[in-house]
Amino acid sequence: MRIVDRLEKALRLLDRAEATARDGGLDQERIRIHYLRGNLYFPLGNIDGCLAEHGKAAELAQKAGSAEDEARALSGLGDGNFLGGRLRSAESYYDRCVGLCRDKGYAEFEITNLPLRGHMRFYLNAFGESVADCSQAAERAAEAGMKRVEMVANGSCLAKPLMELGRWREAGESLEAGLAIARDLGAQRYIPMYLCFLAKVRFATGDRKAALEMAREAVSESRSDGMVYTGPMVLGSLAAVADEIAARDSLDEGIRLLEKRGPFHNPIWFLHDAMSAMLRFGDWDAVDGFAARLTEECSAEPVPWADFHVARCRALAEVGRGSRGVGLAAGLQALKDEADARGQEPAAANLAEALESTK
Repeated sequence: MRIVDRLEKALRLLDRAEATARDGGLDQERIRIHYLRGNLYFPLGNIDGCLAEHGKAAELAQKAGSAEDEARALSGLGDGNFLGGRLRSAESYYDRCVGLCRDKGYAEFEITNLPLRGHMRFYLNAFGESVADCSQAAERAAEAGMKRVEMVANGSCLAKPLMELGRWREAGESLEAGLAIARDLGAQRYIPMYLCFLAKVRFATGDRKAALEMAREAVSESRSDGMVYTGPMVLGSLAAVADEIAARDSLDEGIRLLEKRGPFHNPIWFLHDAMSAMLRFGDWDAVDGFAARLTEECSAEPVPWADFHVARCRALAEVGRGSRGVGLAAGLQALKDEADARGQEPAAANLAEALESTK
């Protein structure tokens, strides 16, 4: 039920199982129940529930001396912290999980958590480490026949740092691989996510017609799933590739959906793409507004990737307004130097273009 997203029914079954396990003194089953419930709360956007359930699982696992269950709970706490926007904390939990798995020889669960650690390292601007974790996980999962992990490693995790580095062909191949597996497995909530990132790959490589078609398909797929897991994210991607009227309509809907909260990937990607869209249309005040909101969304813990793009987009908006001066040029140069050092070729290129216009 978890794999095919029958989440509410799965939660009802777990409630029945927990009552039986508690009455029967079945501690091992109780650990598993709390862990599974935490996993189910993740796609529903229930931050407090996700953290509480995995915290209970960790506590019971430590009491029982079960390292394997403790590793699972650490992974779950990584999920919960990601859900709540604490990405550095999430990376720490995933890292502890991977380390424990390696120490104890839990190869399958290590493979499961490698792309999650890599995903968090993307948001920490550690793009090389992110690619290494995610590509290794994709290869090992494929060898082990772990299709869902292979899907997540390729589509959810590896494609993002590849896009950031301007490795568009590889990013497209990774997303297509993840999308094919998601369709085969019937993992509905992942399909719009992979489509919306594919749309941005197509846009970046000049195929704007395909980009728009994929972004619209992503929105349609997300609507069929209630827009809970990916709604704002896919609406942001549509805004990033559409004409101005469609983009503004998409952003208006996305802003309304953000009020319902949900997984952290929604606000961080929606607002990133909203800034990009408003830069395309020359609405400098809107760029600043979305930048301020993204900073606010990341207030639980700093998110270096978001901080960099907020600074980049604000600087580009100032150039767009016609601002000039030594201070602005120095700021653009510093951002470009950062991008160059990390290999962020697309960001470095548009910062270089902005620098030229200030001369």
